[in-house]
Amino acid sequence: MVEEDKMAKARVNARNELERYIYGIRNAICRIADEGSMEMVESAVGEASRWYGENQGASKVDHEKMLKKLEDVWNPIVNRLYHGA
Repeated sequence: MVEEDKMAKARVNARNELERYIYGIRNAICRIADEGSMEMVESAVGEASRWYGENQGASKVDHEKMLKKLEDVWNPIVNRLYHGA
């Protein structure tokens, strides 16, 4: 029972982290000047949002995988924006 509670809490935490990341990107997306990058980010966020809505019971690992996939698209763009690369 205790182990199940830990797993459930970890899954909820991973789900919440993914949700925060999705909304954070949506709030920051207006700063992207490059149309190609914006389309790529919007597509990735849309995919993550759909997945999030359709997979409420997904495992912690599955949520972390989706977060990683979104980070892989978003982080290079943010780095270019803030570091002028």
